[in-house]
Amino acid sequence: DGPGPFQPATFESSFVNSTSIPLPVQVWYPTLDEEGEAHTYAEALPGEAWERATPACRSKRPMLVFSHGNYSTRWLSKFLAEFLAGHGWVVIAPDHTGNTLYDWDGSRLGEMTFRRPLDLSESADWLYSEAEDQLAGLGDCLDPDAGFAVSGHSFGGYTATAISGVDYHLGSTGYFCSLYPTYWLCDDSAAWVAEHPEYATWDFTDERVWASIPMAPAGYEILVGGLDEIDIPIMVLGGGRDTVTSMEWSVNLIYDGIDSEDKILGELIDGGHSAFMHLCELWPESSECRGPYLEQSVSHDEINTITLSFLRSVMGDETAWDYMPEDSELWTVTEGPR
Repeated sequence: DGPGPFQPATFESSFVNSTSIPLPVQVWYPTLDEEGEAHTYAEALPGEAWERATPACRSKRPMLVFSHGNYSTRWLSKFLAEFLAGHGWVVIAPDHTGNTLYDWDGSRLGEMTFRRPLDLSESADWLYSEAEDQLAGLGDCLDPDAGFAVSGHSFGGYTATAISGVDYHLGSTGYFCSLYPTYWLCDDSAAWVAEHPEYATWDFTDERVWASIPMAPAGYEILVGGLDEIDIPIMVLGGGRDTVTSMEWSVNLIYDGIDSEDKILGELIDGGHSAFMHLCELWPESSECRGPYLEQSVSHDEINTITLSFLRSVMGDETAWDYMPEDSELWTVTEGPR
C-alpha cells in the first residue's frame, strides 16, 4: 500500500505490428539508480519514473501488459504502471493506433474491437525479443516462459477481458444487440465482421495470460458469448458513480458472465469512470474532479493497493491478501458469484 523498494523508470519506443500498423509503446521497469531525470509524458503529464535508468534485473521480474481506453493513450494510467515498477514489475502499454487522443477515428471501432487484444499479445512479443536492444540489461528481467498479467481501463478493460480467454460468438452478440441495439459496439462490430467474415469465429485468447484486472470495462455486447470460457484468476473493478461503463449495465454483467472459480468484483463506491486514469491533472474542469466523486489521488492509491494485493496473491504470497480492502468504507468487494 506504499512505494516499493525500487525507483520506477521508463522509456518509450515503437514497433510495427503484424497488420503493418505502427504501435508506440511505453515500458516501465525497476531501477536501483540513486539519481535520474523524471520523465514527462508527451510533455503534458509529469511522472515519477526516471528516464532510461539502469534496469534492476538481478532476478526475473513479473510482467503486466496494460491497455488504455477509447480516445486515450498508453500513459494515461501511468500511476499504476509506475507503482508496479516500484514494486519490481515490468509493465508495457501500447498505443492502440487509431483509437488514441492523437489519432482517434470513429470509423475504426470495429477494427479496434478485434485488433486490440492482438496489440497486447504483440507488445509482449516485441518486448521479449527486443528488450536488450532497447535498453542494456532489461532482457535479464524477462522470462518469456512465465507469461504475463493484463489490465486495462474502459475499452482497455474490454481488451483485458477478451485476451483472458474469450472466443467471439457472432450469434450471441447478434442476439444481444437485437435486444439492446444501443450498446456501443453493436453496429461497428457487425459491419466489421460483414466485411471480414474470418472474424466471425475469432479467438481473442492469449494462453500466456495468468491473471487479469479489467477496470471499468466496456464491450459486454462483444464478450457476451465467451465470458464463461475464462478460467484464470480475474478481478473486475468498477466505479459506483461511473455513468459511462456503469456497474449495472456493464461491469456487473461482465463479472456475472465469467465462470472462473477465482474471480473478484471490486466497486470503488464513489469512483467515477476516470478514477482509473489521470483526468484531473489534465482536465481539472471535469465534473469528476470534485465531490461527490472520490478525490483521484485517493482513488489511485486504492487502485494500486487492490491491484498489487490481487496479483501477489495469485503469485502465491499469502500475506498479500491482508491488503485487500474487504472491510474498507471505500470499496464493496465480492468473491465468487454475487
